[in-house]
Amino acid sequence: MTAIELKEELLPYPENDLEEWIKSEPHMIRTILPKKLSSIKESLEDRKKHGSRYFAEANVARMWEPNVTNGWYGSYSWLGSSRWSKEDFRPSGEQWQKKHKKEFHNALKSFITLEVIRELQEVAAALSKKIHMKVRKGPDLFFITKDGRLEFVEAKHEDTVKDHQIASLALLKRCLNASVRIVRVYPVDLTATAVDQGNFVKVNDYTDKFAEYYRALNYCIGNKTGISQKFV
Repeated sequence: MTAIELKEELLPYPENDLEEWIKSEPHMIRTILPKKLSSIKESLEDRKKHGSRYFAEANVARMWEPNVTNGWYGSYSWLGSSRWSKEDFRPSGEQWQKKHKKEFHNALKSFITLEVIRELQEVAAALSKKIHMKVRKGPDLFFITKDGRLEFVEAKHEDTVKDHQIASLALLKRCLNASVRIVRVYPVDLTATAVDQGNFVKVNDYTDKFAEYYRALNYCIGNKTGISQKFV
């Protein structure tokens, strides 16, 4: 993938899995959730108790597990809220939410540093003004690959990709030299042949928007020494 290309990647799942996930079938929860990425596993387990979402995130995390050393659920406003760049981090929400937010904050502090987070937030604010859209929320999943790279993944099922999500990915690619991806999970009938399945899943291409936001960041970055020295 070049610096200014962003297309959806497709990840198939057996079509019966979603129904069993919604019903919270215990064997299905164990099968879909990652085994070793404990932070993501526990976060999605807790979130699953409060709704039937997060099916895409679980599938992506399970598939990514062999190729990463660690990972976190990261769909928080850490690109826009100053609380995330503070050493004295005080998360909001219920106890289970506070626990997972604290784990993610520790990951940001360890692998990106709070100094760089502060600079990212300044760039995000400048980008928001430039493109007339709030860029505050990070992607669904944050991974550390086995070769030490940062990787951010937006996981999708039937929901659409929003422009602010594309902008966040462009920001993380441009400023942190991170790998950024959009992965859409889709159902397949395991009893059908490859011919029967057909090529029915549309691969969405977000390169034009991604490139537009990526170029806008040249204006927004300015002299952010922490970003330039640590990652670029």
